[in-house]
Amino acid sequence: MLSEIVRNSRRFDNKYYQDMIVDYLQKFGKANRADFRKLLLDKFPDELSEKQKERKILTLLTALKRQGVITTDSDNKQISHWILVK
Repeated sequence: MLSEIVRNSRRFDNKYYQDMIVDYLQKFGKANRADFRKLLLDKFPDELSEKQKERKILTLLTALKRQGVITTDSDNKQISHWILVK
């Protein structure tokens, strides 16, 4: 029972963070990972290490990309930005 509550809580948290990413992209049109770091890092629980926070950002972006919500505007990861799928 407790594991189900924790799982649902994480799902809620991830949805909250994903909504923040989508809202940011709706407002600004595009963003790179540094923009998402500024947006999200201080919102994550303090129990997470910096490495875990960085991984969480990547996981959130990957999930949104797999859902077809966002994509990148270039194949070059060094210069690409995340954008909403039209």
